Amino acid sequence: MNPTRRPLSQLEIRLAEQLVHARLHATTLTIFGELDCAALNDLHDQVAGAFRMKYGSDLNLTPFLTKAAARGLSQVPSLMNRIEGDECVTAATADIAVEIAGASGRFQPVVRDCGHLAIPDLAAALRDLSDKAAAGTLTLPELHGGVMTLICYGPDGPDNSTPALSAPQSAALAIHPVRQRPAARDGEIAIRPMARIALSYDARIIPTADAAAFLSAFCQALQSPVGLLLDA
Repeated sequence: MNPTRRPLSQLEIRLAEQLVHARLHATTLTIFGELDCAALNDLHDQVAGAFRMKYGSDLNLTPFLTKAAARGLSQVPSLMNRIEGDECVTAATADIAVEIAGASGRFQPVVRDCGHLAIPDLAAALRDLSDKAAAGTLTLPELHGGVMTLICYGPDGPDNSTPALSAPQSAALAIHPVRQRPAARDGEIAIRPMARIALSYDARIIPTADAAAFLSAFCQALQSPVGLLLDA
C-alpha cells in the first residue's frame, strides 16, 4: 500500500517552526516536583454542580491550573523573560498558551492576561479555544505570543515528561496525571492524590532559583485553591 499524504496546515507549520527555533537556540533545563491535589479536588467537587447550573457547562481543573500559573508568574516575573536581539524583554501580562487537542493534532492557543481573569472567565476562554481547535478554526493570531505553555495531561497521559519550549516563550509547564501515591504529611505516610509536574525553562535568561520559586508558588496556590476561586 502507498503512504497517504496531506499538506500541513499553516497552524502546524507555525507550531513546528516555533519548536525547532527553541530547540536550536534555547539552553533548556527542566526541574521536577510533585503537587498534592487533595484540596483542589475537594474544592472542584464542591463547586462543580453550582458552576454547571449557573454557566451551563462543566468545570474541569484546567482553569485552576492556568490561574495558579498566572499567580506564579506575578510572583516570579522573570519567567516571562524572552530574548529579542541583544535585549531581555519581560512581558507585562501573563498570556499563557494552553495545549489543546484539535482536529489535526495538538495546538497551543494563547489565553490573554490570565492574571486578570476570574475562574469562570478562564473556563469560558478555554472552552472557546477548545471548540475552535476541534472545528479546525483556530487562527494564527490565537497561536501568537504567550509567555509560557501549559500542558495538562489527562488520566491516560505519561507519569513524567520534559515539556518542550516553543519560541519565543522561555518556559513550559507540564502537569501529569493525578495518581494515588504515598506521601509524607505531618510526620506520617498517607496515600494522597499526587501529580508530578515538570518545568522546562531557558537557562540563558531564567535563573534556576527563579524557576524553583515559580514551581513552589504554583503548588502553594493549588494547595490553597479557594484563593484562586475568589481572585479576579
